[in-house]
Amino acid sequence: MDKLTTLLNDEHISDIRIASHDCIYVKRDGEKENISALFDSKEEYLQFIKDVIKQNHVVINDSNILRKFTDTESFPNFNLYYVLGMPLVNTKNEPYLFIRKLPKEKRV
Repeated sequence: MDKLTTLLNDEHISDIRIASHDCIYVKRDGEKENISALFDSKEEYLQFIKDVIKQNHVVINDSNILRKFTDTESFPNFNLYYVLGMPLVNTKNEPYLFIRKLPKEKRV
């Protein structure tokens, strides 16, 4: 998660969409924004995906190429909701990762 820590800690960012190692969007204050690439290569991005899968105890195989899972432990103030699509369902021929940040406590 080191590559995304700054984005995840930014309270103005609610969504992170990674279509490929060099195609990353965030939703900041409700507006979609293209950000510069966080990953130096496709290989680095694939290792990042493997780390996310391992950290969250997710199983990926031919029968579940689109997975949804939640991380409620990594950050004290919000939960992370993931959608991970493997290359078969992504036009970029790389895994697709969508992360939504939701506060653990409702804002008043």
